Amino acid sequence: MSKTKIKTKPSQVFTKVKVVGVGGAGGTMIDRLAGLKIPAVEYIAVNTDVQALEALQSPEVEKIRIGESLTKGLGTGMDPQLGRAAIEKDVDKVKSVLKGADMIFIVGGLGGGTGSGAGPVIAKLSKKTKAITVAVVIKPFSFEGAQRMAIAEDALKKFKNRVDALVTISNNQILNLTDKSSTLLKAFGIVDDILITSVSAISDILTVPGLVNVDFSDVRTILAEAGSVLVGVGSARGENRAAKAAQSVFENPLIEDFSIKGAQGVLFIISGPEDLTMCEVNEVAEIVAKELNPDAKIIFGAVIDEYLKDTLKVTLIASNNMTEGGTVARDRKRVTTLPHHQDTFIDKTKKQSPSLSSRATPTEVDQEARDDQEEIVKTYGIDKEELEEKLAEKEREEIQLEEELEIPAFLRKKIK
Repeated sequence: MSKTKIKTKPSQVFTKVKVVGVGGAGGTMIDRLAGLKIPAVEYIAVNTDVQALEALQSPEVEKIRIGESLTKGLGTGMDPQLGRAAIEKDVDKVKSVLKGADMIFIVGGLGGGTGSGAGPVIAKLSKKTKAITVAVVIKPFSFEGAQRMAIAEDALKKFKNRVDALVTISNNQILNLTDKSSTLLKAFGIVDDILITSVSAISDILTVPGLVNVDFSDVRTILAEAGSVLVGVGSARGENRAAKAAQSVFENPLIEDFSIKGAQGVLFIISGPEDLTMCEVNEVAEIVAKELNPDAKIIFGAVIDEYLKDTLKVTLIASNNMTEGGTVARDRKRVTTLPHHQDTFIDKTKKQSPSLSSRATPTEVDQEARDDQEEIVKTYGIDKEELEEKLAEKEREEIQLEEELEIPAFLRKKIK
C-alpha cells in the first residue's frame, strides 16, 4: 500500500491575523510570539515608552509610538487616562495597521497606564474593522496593591464590551504552580507561555492547512461574539498518546465551577505526525464527545504536521453561549486561561455572568466616552475643539470603513 505524503507548508493563506501588543508587557509577549514564525501573522507593538519599544528584538514586529507630545516617550506612570489620551492623539497610526485583518488579537498587561488606557480603545477600533477581536490580558499580583488592581478591573470592564472573546490570565494563579525555589524568571515565563499558547493555538488553526481542514468561517462560528469561551491545548507522546492528549485538555487541578458539558459550540483539531492513525483520531473524538453537550455543534479538523515528530496534539475551542442560528448572546465575554502540567493549557470560566439588566446601556456607554474625553481635556490641556474635530473626523472615517468592509476581508481577497 503506497503512502501519500501530506505537505503542511501553506502555499497561500487567505486569512490574515494580526497580533497587537499594548504597553510593556504586550510588547514583550509579541516579541516572543514573533519568534515562533507562525505564517500569515503580523505583529504590532504599541507603546508610550520609547525605551521599551527599542528593546524589542524581533525584526518582524512593527513598532508604533503613541502620545509622544504627552509622554515625551517616557511612558504613562500608571495613569490610564494618560494612556487613553496618548492613543487618541495617534489613533490614525493604529487604525491604518488594523485594516485588512480577519482576526485581531490584543495582548497586554493590566494595571498600568498604556495597557489599561490605550488597550480598550484599540479593541474598539479593531471591532470597527469587522475583524474577530480577541483580547488576551494579564491581571497583576495582589501584592502589587489595590490601586493597580482597581485599574486592571476597570480596564477589564471596558474590554468586555469591545471584544468577541476576553482571555484573562491572573498572575496570582502562578503562585499555585511554583514552589519556594522557583526563580522570578521561571514564574513570569509560565505567564508568557500561557498567553503565547492561547494566541498560537487559535492562529495555528487558521494558518496551518489540514487533512480535514478548518477554515476561518468555522473559527468565526465559535468565536464571533462568543460569550464564555474555553481554549484548551493538550499533547502527549509515546504509548496511549491519543488518550493522554485528549484527557489533558480537560484536566486541571485549578479548574473549579466550570463544566464543558454545557458547551453549545465546539471546535477541536487533532494534530500529529505521519504515523497518526485512524484509531487514534477516533479515540480522541470519543473522549472529547463524552465531555460535551450531546446537542453541541461540533467542528472537527485533522492536521498532519511533520514537525510534531512523535507527539500528538489536541486543540479545543468551546463556546457556552451559542444560539441555534450559530450566533451568540453578548452578555457573557469573560474567559480565563489557566496552565496545565508542562505544555498543556486550559482555561477557566466561572458560571456566574452578568445579567442583561446589569450591562451598560448605549446611553451609559456614550456618557462614559464623554466623561473620558472631558477628563483628557481637563488633565492634559488638549484643545477641546481640536479633540472634538478629531473625534468627528474619526467617526466619519469609521462609517466609511464599515461600508468598505461590509464583505469580510477573507472573502474580498478571494474575490480579487
